[in-house]
Amino acid sequence: RTGAAFVTTYHGAYSASTPLKRWYNSSMVRGDVVIANSVYTADAIRATYGLAEDRLRIIPRGADLSRFDPTAVSDQRMRALARVWRIPEMRTDDPDRPLIVLLPARMTNWKGHVTAIEALAQLTQRNASANGGQSVPNAGATRGFRLIFCGDAQGRDEYVAALSEAAWEAGVGDMVTIVGHCADMPAAYLLADLVLQPSERPEAFGRVAVEAGAMGCPVIASDHGGARETVRHGQTGYLTPPGDALALADAMAAAAAMSNEQRREMGAAAQGWVSENFSTTAMTAATIAAYADALAIRSARGG
Repeated sequence: RTGAAFVTTYHGAYSASTPLKRWYNSSMVRGDVVIANSVYTADAIRATYGLAEDRLRIIPRGADLSRFDPTAVSDQRMRALARVWRIPEMRTDDPDRPLIVLLPARMTNWKGHVTAIEALAQLTQRNASANGGQSVPNAGATRGFRLIFCGDAQGRDEYVAALSEAAWEAGVGDMVTIVGHCADMPAAYLLADLVLQPSERPEAFGRVAVEAGAMGCPVIASDHGGARETVRHGQTGYLTPPGDALALADAMAAAAAMSNEQRREMGAAAQGWVSENFSTTAMTAATIAAYADALAIRSARGG
């Protein structure tokens, strides 16, 4: 009514299970310009509302590359976090050092914690068989793993306790550590050899993959949602079917079988991919351009 330019931003594929909810959500597509945070989100907008392409802008979320920069993390920060988590502080080829696998996410059941535990149990069984001289297909390396669950419980204490119980029942309780909130995620990614994003529901974007990639850490993510845009299968990490513990174990085994140099090369590819496509600098510039477009549209209409 005031004639002001109007811009909306979709950060997820909002559910619209009833006509009333669909109408309510439609406020998000009434802007002169509508921003989607991924191709996945844009496709959901098109499917639900048939929005005209000239009003839609796809602007991926970004990582702050000045903060998520391996050269900006001091040895002191690495050592401090490693002491708290009781893990080795450096990525090495030492077979006696377990592979540090980090799953950073809110402690909620759709983030794939149980799938990760089941995958780790699969790997442990394979390794036990391999060490006993049996031939096991796709067994991968026989080095050990440490699986770190990092993220806020947000009051889901029963869920956290159930995860711990599930890990012990699967025979990997001594390999799983739940560390809660972490205030220094750049150091956390730099400590990890591998990052997991095994979400059972599609992530609209999935910031974990780009933050880890910026820190030179390969990512294994579920093959749906925004992860298909942030992870290049076989180049910057791996994509596996959501909820498929066997496939996740295979991907973890493939990463474990790499030399440290090979993982560094994959991490470097991830850094390049993130730098080219998912920086906050690029996101900000594209957002400002979208607002300029909205003003131009209103001006052309005489608004």
